[in-house]
Amino acid sequence: DVAIESADGEELRSVPTDADGSFRVALTPGRYLLTPRPPGRDPDLLPRSLTVTVESGRFARVTLFLDTGLREPAT
Repeated sequence: DVAIESADGEELRSVPTDADGSFRVALTPGRYLLTPRPPGRDPDLLPRSLTVTVESGRFARVTLFLDTGLREPAT
């Protein structure tokens, strides 16, 4: 699922994702905060929110990430 909040922080809705993680939702023009929700609410996956601006008559393509916290060591 992806949580959608208004620019002032009010949660507007949650939309389900397809099996591959994609989703589509119609929103009125404005700024929104999108936050992915980890499958099964896995506490090891940290959602990375993204602010997106929706323009009238246009689609906005976004890529959301869940951070595992794992990093490759520097060489």
